[in-house]
Amino acid sequence: MKRLKLNILSSKGHNAMSKKKNAGTKASMRTVWLAPALSFCVAAILLIFAIAHSGQAQITSTSAPQTAPDWLGKLMVGTLDVTTLVPANDPALVDPANSESATDDPPFLPRGGLYKLFGTGQSGADPQNPFNEVMKFDTTSGAIAGAFRILGDHVQVKMLTNQIELKFYFAGGKQCSGGSPRFQLGISGDGNGNFNQFPGGPDQNAFGYLGDTNGFQTGNCLADSNRWVHEDMTDTAPKWDLTQWVASGKPPTCTSGAFNCRWDEVVDYFQTQWPNHRVLNAVLVDDSSGFSATDAGCAYYDLVNTGARTYTNHQDASGSGTAPNSCP
Repeated sequence: MKRLKLNILSSKGHNAMSKKKNAGTKASMRTVWLAPALSFCVAAILLIFAIAHSGQAQITSTSAPQTAPDWLGKLMVGTLDVTTLVPANDPALVDPANSESATDDPPFLPRGGLYKLFGTGQSGADPQNPFNEVMKFDTTSGAIAGAFRILGDHVQVKMLTNQIELKFYFAGGKQCSGGSPRFQLGISGDGNGNFNQFPGGPDQNAFGYLGDTNGFQTGNCLADSNRWVHEDMTDTAPKWDLTQWVASGKPPTCTSGAFNCRWDEVVDYFQTQWPNHRVLNAVLVDDSSGFSATDAGCAYYDLVNTGARTYTNHQDASGSGTAPNSCP
């Protein structure tokens, strides 16, 4: 099938997960593509996302009703299977490490595949130390940027405790706003290993918002500008959004509402409601600057940890995005 080029604009120091940088070959440049069906479905993606969240201005939970954010339904990658962004033969998808299986006894979490940068996501240098290799995202002028990887087979949410974290550096006045930047976990709720997303279905995306406050309601990262900040996405802050499962017939019951779940509540939800689930992939994405001006700007990411693999240098990525990136 003929594929169309995706024209989406994009972009260690001491911490709890610091790891020694490894040597290896440089990451090769890859082209990001979309199948024609995706081009046709861009508008449909937004519609599906809105439907999947319909009625969530009053979320059923153990807390008071929540007000839906004004960016609801606008996140382009929010209802997308990110593996469709690249051809089926892309190294990020055919890596043998993708199929290695996790086990409970003995406890084993496979490394999974390398990170694949897309949009304006590119390899870059630490703005404070040119010897330190990092990711850089450029989200100016409505740009979109991200990095995803496949975690391996039979990976479950509980196995990712203390293993979703990163360091980030926001240049200038860039903030967290409009639902970005965020981690996004593609989860097969029924555990069949496929991601067949539709409103009310078992396969959906879980969002973890950066900011270490209270998710989309109060986090804006303004105080974090122009310095490196470490964030553990599995700490006690209620920053995980499980609202895509509200319509599934198994609504999450988080203390602060389904928009603001703590990580322990995320683990409990999937272990009890979807015991056979699999976490298929993890994404670090920024796709909100087109409608949220304060989200625009240059961002740098380092020691991005999702499961058993950490991005420590350019060799931990299988390729970069092809959209222009003007960040130094």
